[in-house]
Amino acid sequence: GHYLLHVDKSHSHQITNEVDTGNFSHKPGWIRMSIHPTMTNEEAEFIADSIIDIVKNKDIYKQDYMFNTNLAFAVPNDSTADEALSDWVMRDAFKF
Repeated sequence: GHYLLHVDKSHSHQITNEVDTGNFSHKPGWIRMSIHPTMTNEEAEFIADSIIDIVKNKDIYKQDYMFNTNLAFAVPNDSTADEALSDWVMRDAFKF
């Protein structure tokens, strides 16, 4: 991940120091997409086109969300959704 995202050792330490204090806002990431053999070309193209649309229109879409640094998630501006996501994360997402 470091190589793909061009994160050198110094930048990596800066990110991990922020994460240690509960700030996930600079933690890099990526998406993973699996295409099942039963998917049609149209379905795969729809997904690819959707990703392209998100990238092209990110400035428009991000107006509807805020980044919650404590949860490391972008959540809808609706506070009810933020509370529901917080409950889900604390209850289910980090069970090992």
